[in-house]
Amino acid sequence: MSDYFGKDVPKLGFGLMRLPRRGLSTDVEQVKQMVDLFMDAGFTYFDTAFVYPGSEKAIKKALVDRYPRDTYTLATKINAFLLAPTEKAAKK
Repeated sequence: MSDYFGKDVPKLGFGLMRLPRRGLSTDVEQVKQMVDLFMDAGFTYFDTAFVYPGSEKAIKKALVDRYPRDTYTLATKINAFLLAPTEKAAKK
């Protein structure tokens, strides 16, 4: 499978919807270990979203700040209804 940039993307992705917690916060140290194991296994595709609590901040610390940008693919999503009140406005 190829992404938009022509790179090969393994079929297994790391979804960041439910990350380990430490109290009320995301356990970033454990997420770092999980990211390292995933990358060491040869996988490079990560998927997050604005609505996954704490995932964007955690993946920045666990992946973006620690690995060269050309070694992974990071996808993020935002719900259109958060940006625009109508379908027409969202498509502009």
